[in-house]
Amino acid sequence: MPRRKAPLRRSAPLRAQHRGRGNHDGVRAAVFGRDRGCRLQGSLWGTCFGVRQTAHHLWKASQGGPYRVWNLVTLCALHNDMVEDRPDDAHALGLVMRRGEDPASVWGRLQLAGIVDYWWEGSPATSDPPILVTTL
Repeated sequence: MPRRKAPLRRSAPLRAQHRGRGNHDGVRAAVFGRDRGCRLQGSLWGTCFGVRQTAHHLWKASQGGPYRVWNLVTLCALHNDMVEDRPDDAHALGLVMRRGEDPASVWGRLQLAGIVDYWWEGSPATSDPPILVTTL
């Protein structure tokens, strides 16, 4: 194979993969602080292994879901993989949000399944759902 005489040059600027990516660290810290660990720990889905936590999207980023506190719950890497492999089971528990669903109904399913006992902003599940500002 012949050698290149000059280094490769990018013909177009790199595209940002996610909108608003600059605040991901703050959102992730808020979600981890609210959830305090994998929300499926001790569930029928098995024991957590390892300490790696991930911010799991309820409404998938690939389908336009924003990186916002109301759209994320903390799962360990093992449980996140299990949720991704079993989307219908995960949807029934509230761990997957489908197009047209209301965040309050998804969080209601999370509460009914015993995965969370609070709303996305941390208020108790016994209170009314908080008002959601969905600016992307």
